[in-house]
Amino acid sequence: MMRDGIRRLAASVLRLRGSRRRRQGALKHAFLIGGMKCGTWTMFKLLQAHPQVAASNPKELKFFSRNARDQWHKYHEHFAITPRTEVLLEGTTQYSKHPDTTDIAYKISLYDPNARFIYLMRDPIRRVESQLAHRVARREIRAGAEARAREIERAIHYSMYFTQLGSYASIFGVEQVYARTFESFVADQEGTVRECCVFLGIDQPNEVRALPPQNVRRSDNGADRIALTEAEKDLIRERLYREVLSLEAAFGISTRAWKDFWKH
Repeated sequence: MMRDGIRRLAASVLRLRGSRRRRQGALKHAFLIGGMKCGTWTMFKLLQAHPQVAASNPKELKFFSRNARDQWHKYHEHFAITPRTEVLLEGTTQYSKHPDTTDIAYKISLYDPNARFIYLMRDPIRRVESQLAHRVARREIRAGAEARAREIERAIHYSMYFTQLGSYASIFGVEQVYARTFESFVADQEGTVRECCVFLGIDQPNEVRALPPQNVRRSDNGADRIALTEAEKDLIRERLYREVLSLEAAFGISTRAWKDFWKH
């Protein structure tokens, strides 16, 4: 009888493991890839509240930029998966920081060719200034004109939204990318979340509670006094003009709300 009990227990464990493997294999993978300083913390928290979404811990998991392919089987360990989970959501903005990261879209396509991507974009003038202040607050750049110019150059690359999105759309197709401006998201958090639910193929929530801004600008190290000069703003407009036009044409994104960029 003891042997029969052990056999039944072993069979139950195997069934449970098999069920878990099938369950995890059926999960959808979604990536909130950016942009940096474009409201991703707020979006992440709003989607995290959905009962069918399991969010990565931490938000900026950076899994596919830190792990070789032989470690990819451990990906699900970073999510609190429940019987109701349908989508695993990672919120790594580093995945849209070309040219600093160049092969993430390809890596994810090897892991899951059906993955979906959410991308928020902000008026480039405001985004560059916010990134500069963020880095100053964290003491990640040195004082001085040369360090400031290098950081603005880096921030301009991160604000090439058409280029950043293009690397994913070219591999996965535009139908697997959801792109929206930060300004329209802030104006209608609920509408954005509900559109994302349709995009991810999950149920509509009963309610969406709008959140205040997350990860706002800090005053550390004088970061709250950071402001771009007119010359720096003109440089950004010149460098990104064709990028913004291409974004509108290729992805149907309206940038009329980018008042600083268009000098409204």
